[in-house]
Amino acid sequence: MEKCLQSVYGFVDEIVVVDTGSKDRTVEIARSFGLEVFNFTWSDNFASARNAALDLSSSDWILSLDADEWVEADWAATYHSLQNPKTAEAILIEIDVKCATSFGGDYTFLAPRLFRRTDLRWYNRVHEKLLKPQGNDPELGQFDPSVLKIVDIGYQNELDCRIKAQRNYALSLSELADSQKVSSDRESIAQKLFEVGRSLVTLGRREESLQYFEGARNGTENLMLRLQSTDFLARQLLSLQRFDHCKEVVTSLRKIGGDPKYCDWLSCQALAQTGKPREALALLRGLNSAIDTLGINVNSDRISEFRLLCQQLVDLSN
Repeated sequence: MEKCLQSVYGFVDEIVVVDTGSKDRTVEIARSFGLEVFNFTWSDNFASARNAALDLSSSDWILSLDADEWVEADWAATYHSLQNPKTAEAILIEIDVKCATSFGGDYTFLAPRLFRRTDLRWYNRVHEKLLKPQGNDPELGQFDPSVLKIVDIGYQNELDCRIKAQRNYALSLSELADSQKVSSDRESIAQKLFEVGRSLVTLGRREESLQYFEGARNGTENLMLRLQSTDFLARQLLSLQRFDHCKEVVTSLRKIGGDPKYCDWLSCQALAQTGKPREALALLRGLNSAIDTLGINVNSDRISEFRLLCQQLVDLSN
């Protein structure tokens, strides 16, 4: 919490701290900065907590942070961009997550954490999304990480990762059940299916996740959700060593507009595992980076290591 506040204190017009019942020194630390702390009764709903902070804010632009995050920013460049009237309604910010190796290691993704204070609200109990009241996505821009980025250290500890994964699974499953009871909105249900699948993957329950990703991609007309659910389905099939099925799903991902480089990355892994390292190597030539459907960068070292492995397999077969 202290590093979070240090990263923005003196650079922003106001800081709103909402506490959902912390048991650590969060409140004490916030008050040491001279800040008022607003209490919010935790209701198993991350969007409600974020919206409570949003309702207490008065600035034109909102930067939404968690206590285990901090900002690294070129504030002059940030202010200059925000003063431009053509700047989008919400800004995608790179978030660098420091994650336990057993849960996949460090990764980076994009999220709209900086946005104009308009009619935008947070939705979903977990994996919350910033949307317009009609459920539409806001107009999005993106900041280069040299201008502003967020560092998240909330997943460094393996035990914390598992506890959070269990919590997120319970919340997403509950939200899906509620949606299926009271709503006939296929898009809403498809989104909830996807979130349950993601939570199961984090828990290592890949086999169970398949039905949720299949349900999500078959139940939505939203292109982004279809891309993401198809991507996640392909990845789980790859991990479960169902390589032929994985290749079929990757072909589907290409057809609906998946990034060609990222599709090549998925395909080459399946090809190498099915005795076709030469074909895999052909896809890897010139492939130095790839970004998945969530905006997460594939580790370039991982690509290089896999290219070397494929080359060694080819050499052995000669």
